[in-house]
Amino acid sequence: QYWRTTRWAVPRDRFGPSSSPNTSTLFTGHSQFNTDWAADALEPILSGAGLASERSHAVVQQRSATAGAKPECKTPPTGEGGMSVWHDGGTAEVLWKGFGIGSAFDQAQSEAAHCASALSLNPSHEALSCDEQRCEAAAFLQGGLSDSDPPVVIPAEAVPSEVKTGFDAATFEPTKRNDGSYLGPPAATEEACFDLPASPTMYCTVTTSKAWIGWRWYKFVDQPELY
Repeated sequence: QYWRTTRWAVPRDRFGPSSSPNTSTLFTGHSQFNTDWAADALEPILSGAGLASERSHAVVQQRSATAGAKPECKTPPTGEGGMSVWHDGGTAEVLWKGFGIGSAFDQAQSEAAHCASALSLNPSHEALSCDEQRCEAAAFLQGGLSDSDPPVVIPAEAVPSEVKTGFDAATFEPTKRNDGSYLGPPAATEEACFDLPASPTMYCTVTTSKAWIGWRWYKFVDQPELY
């Protein structure tokens, strides 16, 4: 039995103009905030009150850097990566492997970069097609859908032409797109939700170009843009 994955790709790290290492960083520079620092830092800017020296982006950035803390970094699973597939007739997920992608986790590097996590890439693997910017996979597999007989990656030239034609002819249900009906003023049945903002206070500030901006606060769920 033949299978084909969707086309997917991961970017390659670049540490210099001509550097294309065989890694792909998924996550780095994580900080967590244990206090509501943003409310205190932004209030002088939003309200226009307080000292002028506190109403600047530099102050907000400084308070963010001070309040942020590195969390405890978790160790990811080791070994070769894969994808889990649930078959309609099965009772458990089957892990497909053999895509030339694994874990490049290094505990010391991860700690130094605030819980960095990276994948290892094997550009010479038959399932990957790599250039300087990314590695793309569009693999064919052959085999069953069980842990005892998992499908394995095979070269594209090993797949019969009629099988490839069948894959190309497959159709999928289109995605549900936003038709724009939720944009613009609220409908008559929703107008009561927008009679008054959460706070009647009008806040004002002036920009560096001497333009005035005024606004009122809404509850997050009552913002007109969400309807």
